[in-house]
Amino acid sequence: MNFFKYLEEKRYFLILFIIMMLFITLMMIVSTNREQLVSNILYTNLGCTFLASIYIVIGYFYHNSFYKQLNELIKSDEKEILEAAPKPQNYEQELHMQLLKKVHSNYMDDIEKLHNEKKEHQDFIMSWIHEVKLPITASLMLMKNSSGKTVDFLVDKFEDELHKIENYVEQALYYSRIDSFSKDYFITEISLNQVIRKSIKKHSKLFINKRINFTIW
Repeated sequence: MNFFKYLEEKRYFLILFIIMMLFITLMMIVSTNREQLVSNILYTNLGCTFLASIYIVIGYFYHNSFYKQLNELIKSDEKEILEAAPKPQNYEQELHMQLLKKVHSNYMDDIEKLHNEKKEHQDFIMSWIHEVKLPITASLMLMKNSSGKTVDFLVDKFEDELHKIENYVEQALYYSRIDSFSKDYFITEISLNQVIRKSIKKHSKLFINKRINFTIW
């Protein structure tokens, strides 16, 4: 931070100082002896200007160390920025640091959430791959051991395995749409009887093989 930039930040103080000096000068013009008027005004303005200059210069060197450390931190490759940040010099800087820490904390929470979601997704994919391999392996075994079996028997078994694969694919499709649930699904009232009948029809072959009977009212 250069000195002129610091003066720009102190512009309101400088404006106040000029107004105060004009007020003091006006009071001296009204109340001071005319013979010593010029010298009194000159000495008063020079003295106040000198004190204000000392205040500005000391303040610049005091705050410049903080800004210098910030600039060095920005240009560095430091990863733990908040830990390496210089100590706040006033209440405003302390509030800024607290705000940065809060933003950083929220950012880390989001990163952790994304990491957990990614891990959950990977676990699901690995589990899904192992599950979908079972009907595929069963189909391959049927093909290898198809000798001596009727076509109807093989077709029936292949349909069962394909049905399992279809269910796994639908499961993966639903899982992939979890994040956009509100866009992909429309919640409304439906007939429960209709849903039950549709489900029974879809799994009718399994129910027949297992000799499961239903009575729907």
